[in-house]
Amino acid sequence: MATSSRRALPDFVILGAQRSGTTSLFDHLSSHPQILPPYRKEIHFHDLHHNRGVSWYRANFPLARSIGPGQITGEATPNYLVHPNVPGRLARVTPEAKLMVLLRNPVDRAHSAWRLRSKEGRETATFEQAVEKEQANPFPAIGDYQEDRKGVGDALRFLYLAKSRYAEQVERWLDHFPLDRFLFMRSEDLFSDPEPVLGDVSRFLGIGEWDGTTFPAINQTAPSPIETEFRTRLVDYFAPHNRTLEKLVGRRFDWD
Repeated sequence: MATSSRRALPDFVILGAQRSGTTSLFDHLSSHPQILPPYRKEIHFHDLHHNRGVSWYRANFPLARSIGPGQITGEATPNYLVHPNVPGRLARVTPEAKLMVLLRNPVDRAHSAWRLRSKEGRETATFEQAVEKEQANPFPAIGDYQEDRKGVGDALRFLYLAKSRYAEQVERWLDHFPLDRFLFMRSEDLFSDPEPVLGDVSRFLGIGEWDGTTFPAINQTAPSPIETEFRTRLVDYFAPHNRTLEKLVGRRFDWD
C-alpha cells in the first residue's frame, strides 16, 4: 500500500467463466516473458473488495517502473463475468482494459460447479436434484442482486443454471464495453489444443507468441457422466441461450 500510487493498473482482465479453465489460461500467460503477473491470480477487487479503493487494487500489481517496454500486467477473477455490479465498476477504473472470456459447454460448467460444491460439503443434493430445485424455486435474477457482499457472493455459488446462461452476463458487459474489447474463447479448445488459442491471445494482447513452451492444462478434471436423458434435457434448456450468445459475440460455440 505504501507504494500503490507507483504501481500499474491491469492492461487485461480474465473475466471468467468459473470452472472454465481460467487457471490454465492465467498460468500460461504468467509464463510469458512480456507479462508481469499480479501477486495473486484472483484479486476480487471489483466484486468483493471494491470498497477498499483503487489504491488497494493497485497494491496487487507490479511497480510501473518494473514494467519494461512491451510488457503488460493483468489479473483473472472468474466471478467478474457473472457479478452484476462488476462491469460498471471495472469500466470506471480501467476503461481501456482488454477483456478475455473463457466459456465452457454450459452443461459441463454447471456440473463441474456442482461437483465442487459437493466436494466442499456445501451441496448435499444430487446434480439433478440441485438443478430441479433451482428451476422450481429460482433465486432472484443475477442482475437483481444488490450491493450486499455476502448476499451476492454466497448466493451465486449455487446458481448452476443461471451462471451457465452466458448471454445474460455478456449483455451486461456489452452495456459498458464495445465488442472489440473482448476475446471470447471456448474452454474445450484450450483444453484440447492450447497453442491456437494462445496464438489468438497473443495477437489480442499485442505480445509475441510463446517460444518452445508446452502447455499442460491445470485444474482440468475428467467430467463425470451425466445420465443421458437428463443431459439431453439440459442441452435443450441451454440451446436458446447459446443461440443468443452466438449472435451477441459473432461466433459459434457448437456445444451439445
